[in-house]
Amino acid sequence: MFLSSLPESAQLEAKNTELLILTKSNAKSRIHRSAYIDYIGIKKFDKSGKVIGEHRFIGLYTSAAYHQTVIHIPLIRNRVKRILEASGFTPGSHSWKALNNELETYPRDELIQAKEEEMLEVGIGVVRMQNRDMLRLFVRKDPFGRFFSCMVYVDKERYDTDLRQKNTKGIKRIFRFLSRCRIYNLFYREFISKNALYRAGQ
Repeated sequence: MFLSSLPESAQLEAKNTELLILTKSNAKSRIHRSAYIDYIGIKKFDKSGKVIGEHRFIGLYTSAAYHQTVIHIPLIRNRVKRILEASGFTPGSHSWKALNNELETYPRDELIQAKEEEMLEVGIGVVRMQNRDMLRLFVRKDPFGRFFSCMVYVDKERYDTDLRQKNTKGIKRIFRFLSRCRIYNLFYREFISKNALYRAGQ
């Protein structure tokens, strides 16, 4: 595939100087478990620092990558540390602990793939929802244009199956209208405040 055939956002991602590309492919694994294949790219640079290629690894992360605490995974541990520092919250404060807990319990695929500034925005947004009757939607677009990730947060007092189904239908309708996406991985999980999480992909 030629670089020029990729969306503009994908071209920028391929040419920037960040060493790693961590995302999902648009193909499902046929072995081990039915899931979209994890994609790890390690860029190659010339002597001037220009990207000239990429070493590409595809497969599925092991279950340990999803179930271990973030402090036991160096890449994620360092990312969480930088996000906490960038938040401006005083270490050990209530807001700092709330953000740390949000990052620890956040869907691991998102914590691996999202940019740190994206995770900071979501984390601070969720912390500011504490003790407030709010519903918020956070959307992240894969830089290669393959999928959208949508996280819906709602207070536990308002959360029920009917609300979850309405949110699901609304997200499907919006993304099919805007970009003719197909929903490839729709799920929800609960923790503490029973937040409902959805992922929509192209």
